[in-house]
Amino acid sequence: MTNHPIQLQRGQFGPGSLGCHEALDRTSLLADWTDDLSRHPAILLNKEWRDLANDAAEKLADLYQKIGSVHLGRPEPATDEEATSEVQTDTQTLPPTSGEPREE
Repeated sequence: MTNHPIQLQRGQFGPGSLGCHEALDRTSLLADWTDDLSRHPAILLNKEWRDLANDAAEKLADLYQKIGSVHLGRPEPATDEEATSEVQTDTQTLPPTSGEPREE
């Protein structure tokens, strides 16, 4: 396998991007498949295999949670003041639509 330099860009792969969402989706698929594998009869008959499959399923589930919390999550404000300023920042004043009186 040859190493090819890949330029990673946060805009394409960072939290909130389509690339990050794709990683979240793939992790979900792998976690589900690995969980299914950990319950396969051949795996259940061998303790070492069962332990490895369970560890892999657990690690993928943890990875899914970590990616999801950063990609989809929004940290809670530390103080009431931060919460207020965050709400004010998110609020927009829209121009009135036709038929609505304009406030000056």
